[in-house]
Amino acid sequence: MWFPGAKELVGSILADPAEPQYALRYSIPVGKVGMGEVSMGDTFGVYRSDLGEGWQFQLSAGGGVAARFDLSQRTNDLQIADFTGILPLDIKYGREWGMRLMYWHTSSHLGDDFIKRTSPPLGKNVTDEFRWYLDFTPSPAWRFYTGTGYAFKLIPFDVGNRFQMGMEWFSPFLAKNSIQYFFWSDVQSLERVAWNLSLNARAGFWVGDPHGEGKLSFFLEFFSGWLPYLGFFHQKETHWGMGFVFDLG
Repeated sequence: MWFPGAKELVGSILADPAEPQYALRYSIPVGKVGMGEVSMGDTFGVYRSDLGEGWQFQLSAGGGVAARFDLSQRTNDLQIADFTGILPLDIKYGREWGMRLMYWHTSSHLGDDFIKRTSPPLGKNVTDEFRWYLDFTPSPAWRFYTGTGYAFKLIPFDVGNRFQMGMEWFSPFLAKNSIQYFFWSDVQSLERVAWNLSLNARAGFWVGDPHGEGKLSFFLEFFSGWLPYLGFFHQKETHWGMGFVFDLG
């Protein structure tokens, strides 16, 4: 089937802010001023095939941009923007087990106002990598995943391998199937920061018809570790935040 209605078999990692998504966040780093973050992007199915005996696979494509703004400046300076393109291949067995194999490209660019104000050393920040993760969904309420990645093109880094794991929990639908609570947690360990851990956790609720065309999630967020923006890979931060994500369904 070309361009299947359901956009993904395995699904994106919901607590990973680098995944293509439509999102708006306000974060307050510890000891610093508030930051505004905007993401625009999506993933859609290109081709799906039923292999029989419970096996399916789907090729998808996606991409987007994630940007951070310094709200302490009168002009709300753009600090950085990461442009991402992905090609996921999902393999699903039954309801519980899935695997995602994915090509992932990121190109990171500092904002002009940020460059004028800080005069950082300029250079390209680009990665091309293969990622994969194993997905286990024992029930509609729980999802667990773990995976790794290998970068074959790195500018300006020397090493770029990764390890990633996490979980997602969803409550039953409430209020006549219009509200669902959730808790998502994602942990990453990157070779380029000496395998130190980064944690991102979100708790909140979905609003919308679960069988409709879209849902809106409101969340509170806690992050501690190395910033997910490629050009800020060397910056460590702990912040609290809030925001929302719109899922087109």
